[in-house]
Amino acid sequence: MARSFHRVEVRNGENTSFWHKTWSSSGCLSDILGERVTDLGLPAHTTVQEAMMFHRRRHRTTILNRIEDEIDERKANADNAEDVSLWKGIGGKYKKRSSTKTTWMLLRDQQPLCQWSKGVWFRHSTPKFAFMTWYALKNRLATGDRLLQWGGNVDGSCISFKKLSIAYGEKEIKGDMGKLIYTSAAS
Repeated sequence: MARSFHRVEVRNGENTSFWHKTWSSSGCLSDILGERVTDLGLPAHTTVQEAMMFHRRRHRTTILNRIEDEIDERKANADNAEDVSLWKGIGGKYKKRSSTKTTWMLLRDQQPLCQWSKGVWFRHSTPKFAFMTWYALKNRLATGDRLLQWGGNVDGSCISFKKLSIAYGEKEIKGDMGKLIYTSAAS
């Protein structure tokens, strides 16, 4: 994956690995040819400059002939300047400067912004409670009904209802929490 973010613009080819750097329009040659790297007759430690000085051969396979043609193109355009490292930017364009921010933006999956994030992760929030609120908003709390779904040996009834039924003895409590609060306040 990291290779897709770096490429080399060959000038003299002196410091660029022929097999292991992405200098060719085809990509990294060792990735393309795999075990067949010896078919070109160049050792694994060859630089692009050494490949340009090497004699040209004709091959039976099309891809090897394309690589030889690209070597000839580089030889015709070679100069004495050093090779230039290029880093992938936004839009797939390669630039001379690398940016951590740009690399991060290319690596991560873009998601829409949460509407509730500032209500949970504000400046003076208590980390413990902010985390628990975030956890609840993501519906990740291990509530009784979720524990029952997971097959746990737990009681799925609400703890609040149990406490109130104990406090009120024989009185039967039904309905939602609003009714419960209303009946407890009326008594």
